[in-house]
Amino acid sequence: IYSNFLSGTIPTTINILTNIESFDFGNNQFIGIIPIHITYLNSMTYFSIYDNYLSGSIPTNIGICTKLQYFSIDGNIMTGTIPSTLLNMNLTYLSIQFNQFTGTFPELINQSQDYHINTLYITNNFLTGTLPSSIDKMLKLNYFTINSNLFTNTIPNSITKLINLLNFNGEYNAFSGEIPANIGDMQHITYLQIGYNNLDGTLPSNIGSCVSLNDLYLENCYLYGSLPSSIGQLSNLKNLYINNNQFTSQIPESIGNVTLLRRMYLNQNHFNGSIPDSIGNMNNMIEIYLHNNKLSKNLPVSIGQLTQLYRLSMSHNHITGPLPDS
Repeated sequence: IYSNFLSGTIPTTINILTNIESFDFGNNQFIGIIPIHITYLNSMTYFSIYDNYLSGSIPTNIGICTKLQYFSIDGNIMTGTIPSTLLNMNLTYLSIQFNQFTGTFPELINQSQDYHINTLYITNNFLTGTLPSSIDKMLKLNYFTINSNLFTNTIPNSITKLINLLNFNGEYNAFSGEIPANIGDMQHITYLQIGYNNLDGTLPSNIGSCVSLNDLYLENCYLYGSLPSSIGQLSNLKNLYINNNQFTSQIPESIGNVTLLRRMYLNQNHFNGSIPDSIGNMNNMIEIYLHNNKLSKNLPVSIGQLTQLYRLSMSHNHITGPLPDS
């Protein structure tokens, strides 16, 4: 009965539907709480009440729903903490994003390491504390979004053991410390977004081993040092955002090997030296932002080869010489 205009509360008599397997009340106008009686539905594998006006907390005995595989309550106004049983079930899909949950990320206590979850969305809550190192037990995880919370301390290096992870979004938190040293082990990741944090240190040179990356977002942190030449190994990269950091040295010539790159935001760093001539190889480029750096010397003639380019920003540098005819 999803996507209607149903209102009121979810009746407690729901528990009489003991044979129900799929429960989908999503995109309605229900209010009140999730009745504890929902946990009596022993045959239920699918539970979805996204985009309603439900409040209260997740029933703490949700763990007795042993057949449950899909759990979605995103887009409500629910509060309280995440029950530890919720992450230690046999779920494959869990979404609690866009609520008002508080507390910490539960420890994963199943020693068998047989977690089936492949999608975990907890975006836009008020979760705090550290990501537990036991996160590496979710070996089947493909999609993991925790952005727009209040997580602190370092991103645990154990996250790099999630070898099947395709998408990780941890931006808009308060993570500090360095990018995990073994980031290069994540060879299947396509989308990595950890900008808008308090991260510092250098970008590990093994980032070039993340050969499946399409999107790399590290903007608005405190990263420093040089952009490693291994960046040129990211042959599938389409979007590179490392603006608003403290990177120094020259932009590596190897950047020209990333020929699928569409958007390159290097602005508001401390890059110096000349713009590499290899930039002309990036013939899919549509946006380049280089402003507010310390770039110098002449513009490379090869920049005229970027025939799809429609936005080029290079203000507030030390570039000299004539504009190339190209």
